[in-house]
Amino acid sequence: MVDPDALVSGPDAAAHLTEHTPSRVTNDMIRKWASRGWKAREGEKRKLEAVDYEGPRNSARYRWSDLLDAERDTRRNPKSPGRARTPLAVAA
Repeated sequence: MVDPDALVSGPDAAAHLTEHTPSRVTNDMIRKWASRGWKAREGEKRKLEAVDYEGPRNSARYRWSDLLDAERDTRRNPKSPGRARTPLAVAA
């Protein structure tokens, strides 16, 4: 169980999310969620906000709840590349 208010750096969050969710989350994806944002299921545009820059080598740290929201919304968005798509059945 993760404390939703706990702060985590991008690389640590990427490793944890890849291991514990159906998505393969990279540190690059987390940086894109922070710079470009993502669309929530309701269609609203959201952006990941850094809480501070006290991670390793002064890297950004984010709230777990915000990272989990970004991962979930991205995974469920049918327009997100490689996400929320059903694999095609291949006839043998």
